[in-house]
Amino acid sequence: AACMKPTNNLYPMASSCPAYAACGAAFCSCVGASSGNTNASTCLGTASQATCTSVQACMATYQTCLAGLHTYSSNSSSPCFMLGSAISVANVAAGANGFANSTVQKSCQYRTCVIMNSSSLTCDFGMGAANVCMMPSLPPTPRPTAPTGTLPPNFEAAIVAQLRIEGSAFATLLAQNRAGLEAAITTDLGTLLQIAASFIRVTNMVVGSLVVTFAVSASAGVEPAALSSRLAQATASTSWLSSTQSVYSTVSNETLRVTEAPNVLVTAAPGAVTTGAPTTAAPTTAAPSGSPSAAVVSAFATVLAVAAAVVAL
Repeated sequence: AACMKPTNNLYPMASSCPAYAACGAAFCSCVGASSGNTNASTCLGTASQATCTSVQACMATYQTCLAGLHTYSSNSSSPCFMLGSAISVANVAAGANGFANSTVQKSCQYRTCVIMNSSSLTCDFGMGAANVCMMPSLPPTPRPTAPTGTLPPNFEAAIVAQLRIEGSAFATLLAQNRAGLEAAITTDLGTLLQIAASFIRVTNMVVGSLVVTFAVSASAGVEPAALSSRLAQATASTSWLSSTQSVYSTVSNETLRVTEAPNVLVTAAPGAVTTGAPTTAAPTTAAPSGSPSAAVVSAFATVLAVAAAVVAL
């Protein structure tokens, strides 16, 4: 069967997160896959004794395991941090806006479809795979940290995204020249996204290597899908990081790189962005964001505030 991959798919085919792989290995063991097969995407095809009843039970446990990875959003040094943060934000959004057609539900359905395609079994897991894809239990809402810098009330975000830049000396650089680093990253993101840097606001920078959360103004006139596509090219080369590399060279001679695909945490509603040639001026004047936490005050304020709070814990 053809699997419909959601725009903001939470669960990749492969991940640097060991806990993600462990969920998959447990699923393979549960369905009785042949020895050595621990890849959830393919192991079901080797489970000769599996039935739809047994697979449904194993699949529900597997999806619960994946949903539980949100706990890693509180540990910015973990290789599971990016995945955990994306899941955490998606869970909050599903809780606020409903599970039906949410990123959480669509990602679960897609992952289930991919796994089932490796087997000759044809199983009915209920309407919309409801027997295996269920709204996860949300953790208690963390206390938000008090922001020391905010964006203007009329800042409307086309996307809010997060990426990790690999480097071991960011703690030193943040302490010595946070403003310079933020300005360099903003410039480089403008290059990557092919928009004026004035339409980008960095809202959070957390060590581990360096996790950057940022928003792109809808005033840039670029659809969220186009921005997401350009952002996905962050891992293709390091040339777009030239300004950040220059600032980073004051504390280390390491070559910076982005090895994990960035996460788009929030996108504007369809039709919310008017496309066209943007102006070169900043959409509005913002207060300095030079602190580890800041909120995008827009239609996405609630989700981003929770995301920033989770990262800050």
